[in-house]
Amino acid sequence: MSADAFGDPVRAITLVREGMPVVDVHGQKLGKVKDVRLGDPDAVTGEGQEGVLDDDGPPASAASWLSRTGYVRIHKGLFGGDRWVSGDDVATVDDDETVHLAIDEGALVR
Repeated sequence: MSADAFGDPVRAITLVREGMPVVDVHGQKLGKVKDVRLGDPDAVTGEGQEGVLDDDGPPASAASWLSRTGYVRIHKGLFGGDRWVSGDDVATVDDDETVHLAIDEGALVR
């Protein structure tokens, strides 16, 4: 985790941008970032995060949790659909602007 100008930790998800390639913990290519939502990690509920709960967002079963942790939506290609990963599972964004996850593909939200 990197630090800001005051020495406070910076969450890796804040460095993620649309179009960046994404790899899992094993280095397997998963797709590209389609969308990023930072969320509110200090929130107790998902209340007030209605935009995350629309039809184009993550599945209803994970929407409240992802609205708090933030999420990255990964586009897996024309027939692969989209997957979501919690902001807490974004490990790093390296110098070549690749997003590295702390989990493997099987743990992505579908």
